[in-house]
Amino acid sequence: STVEYLDRILTRVTFVAAVYLMVIATAIWYLHDQLGWGYDGRFAGVLFVINLALAVPLFFVLDRGRLVSGSMEGGKA
Repeated sequence: STVEYLDRILTRVTFVAAVYLMVIATAIWYLHDQLGWGYDGRFAGVLFVINLALAVPLFFVLDRGRLVSGSMEGGKA
């Protein structure tokens, strides 16, 4: 049913969001507390690369047009 489908989607999205937050939080902790980096351009660059590394598999492998898709199917806007 529609409710079960939406529940499965919400569960997956929640899981992906939790994993994303854990990876970013761990990276910030490691870079700042363990390596002693300040919040500068190098720090931002590393976080940008981590975001790219997480986004590419999400949008091109896991998603496959299910989460990020247009509101119209097969038609022109």
